[in-house]
Amino acid sequence: MPQEFADLAERIVDALLKADPRIANTAGDHRSDGVLPDFTSEAITARVAMLRDAGDALAQVDVDSLDAEDTVDHAQLSSLIDQHLFELAVIREYEWNPLLHSPGPLLYALLSRDFAPASERLDSLADRMSAIPDALSTARRILTDCPAVHREAALTQFAGVVALIRDEVPKLLTEAPELGPQVDGAREDALKALAEFDAWLRADSGEPGRDPRLGRRLWEGRLWYTLDTGLTSAQLFRRAEEALDQVSAELVEV
Repeated sequence: MPQEFADLAERIVDALLKADPRIANTAGDHRSDGVLPDFTSEAITARVAMLRDAGDALAQVDVDSLDAEDTVDHAQLSSLIDQHLFELAVIREYEWNPLLHSPGPLLYALLSRDFAPASERLDSLADRMSAIPDALSTARRILTDCPAVHREAALTQFAGVVALIRDEVPKLLTEAPELGPQVDGAREDALKALAEFDAWLRADSGEPGRDPRLGRRLWEGRLWYTLDTGLTSAQLFRRAEEALDQVSAELVEV
């Protein structure tokens, strides 16, 4: 069973990395450096199915046969699968928070981290910028009733993405000017798509949108999955107050 679990865990982790370039970026996996997250209904359905299959497979593992290290890995992986399922199938934030559709963090990762030659990173940048028009078209199609506070934050963040593409990409391009035609074409298309998305966000800027708060049930659920603990928000708040009182008392003594 230990080797069977190791093989299963490797397949699940690989599937997670392939399904979401944001996860891959955080993990330092560069196989998805040229793509953006896919929030189309088909992609979401496929990811939810993958996560459920992974959860079912992990549930069939005989945990008692695992050593201590594998037991911890099993628990962490199971918790991660449950958390992603909760976010995708229950919270569904990609349907109401435009910030999730920002390509900025993934573009910045290619510009700011010197993990590969400039030519290789520029090639990935061109691919990602080429994906922006379709990604933002999907965003406009699925985003509904966005909270005003998220729209306002998105306007600021997407303006930063425009500045990143306009100002920082040309700087990196000086290190591999032979890629100019490829990069500049993708850059122009991306900037045009971002301008259209900005106009789309501003068109609804006077609407209040939905309440940005999740409500107690969903917030408690997110808290549970994020902290991987059964503590309620009230218990957590009480512990925070107790810790604050303790630290304050210690500061007084000092």
